[in-house]
Parts: sequence; C-alpha cells; structure tokens
Amino acid sequence: MDYGKLMVATKNGTQPFVLQRREAVLEFPEDSDYFGLEVRAKLDVDIATFLQFQKLGDNPDSDDTRILFEKFGNEIILEWNMHDEDAQPVLANGDGFMSMPPNVCVAIVTAWAENVGNVGEV
Repeated sequence: MDYGKLMVATKNGTQPFVLQRREAVLEFPEDSDYFGLEVRAKLDVDIATFLQFQKLGDNPDSDDTRILFEKFGNEIILEWNMHDEDAQPVLANGDGFMSMPPNVCVAIVTAWAENVGNVGEV
C-alpha cells in the first residue's frame, strides 16, 4: 500500500477549502504615545475568543479581564519590539503583557480589535 500521497476530497469530488489565518503588524501613529511600537499579532482567532474579547469591551470590569489579557499575550501576540523602562526586552507572552501598564495593554488590544474588524483586508 502506498502512503506517500494522500488525496482529500469531499463527497462531490472537489478539494476542501483550506482556511488561511491572517496576521498583522499593529503600528501606532506618530501622534500616539506608542509611536514606534510594533506588535505582530494573529488576526483570525476562534469565534469563542473573539466573543470573549467583545464581551470584555462591554464589561471591562468583569472577572474574566485578567484571564483574557493573559490569553491575549499567550495566544494572539506573536512578537513585538517592546522594551521596559530599563531597555530590557519584554517577553511577547502573557507574562510580558501582564507586566505592562494598563494603558499600553488597552492600546494594543484596541488596535488589534480594529484590525480584526477589517474583514478580507490586511
């Protein structure tokens, strides 16, 4: 039996559609406090995660806020050029994200949310 080639087909004989997940580099304008910050992030997340972040926008004081910010750092941020006040690199993960001041985190999540809404673009 030859396992070297696998043909995947649907019942009608056509090839399946393969979902391509988008990424984007979030950049901040010159008049922003965060000009120069670049964050490479996943844009296409599962709908459950998207709805959790949407709910967070409606209720920012919810108990899920910490969990969602950690999730954002661990699952959405891929890399960034963030350094702390001592010019040391900040890890692009949940711990690094949670070590930042709230205004930076909110700015990043807001920029991400604006890009997620650009369906079919990027």
